[in-house]
Amino acid sequence: MSEKLKKIELSQLVQGNHVNRNSLHSEILHFFYRMIGEVCKEKYPNTIKQLLQLSLQNPFPYQDISKIQQDFKKQLLEESCLNADLNTYWMMISGSLSFLIRGQSMNISPKSITWLQMSFFEIFKQYQFLEPHIDQYPYFYKEYIHFDKARHFILFYLFLQASSDAISEEL
Repeated sequence: MSEKLKKIELSQLVQGNHVNRNSLHSEILHFFYRMIGEVCKEKYPNTIKQLLQLSLQNPFPYQDISKIQQDFKKQLLEESCLNADLNTYWMMISGSLSFLIRGQSMNISPKSITWLQMSFFEIFKQYQFLEPHIDQYPYFYKEYIHFDKARHFILFYLFLQASSDAISEEL
């Protein structure tokens, strides 16, 4: 081997000794935190895109609700008001979505977050008998699915936000 090649190899070895050696775990962990930070700066564009694509502005399914009330006269209590209970639940989801889209997710009330963690049938237990039959009422079912998707996306967004806040505090 030539003298020149030996000097180059020796030079590279000396430079290699000066490289800061971190464990693979710490390098990957640092990369992970940096990537999470970058993704968090984007404010979850894919989640927001999915939320914006959901149509929550459709007319309330009054005809299907009337049909449900006729079909389940015996199970529905007189003091029950399915229209009002659904409207209340769906408006809470719409309101939470509105805060989130405006970048004010911190303004979603704790009560709304608690409600978001439960389905309509978990909150309004008097209608649980209806859950296995909702697919028989197409307009109601379609709206129920839209609002339930929105509820899940909102929860997902809030989870991502809480996770990124926790990671930011660790850094």
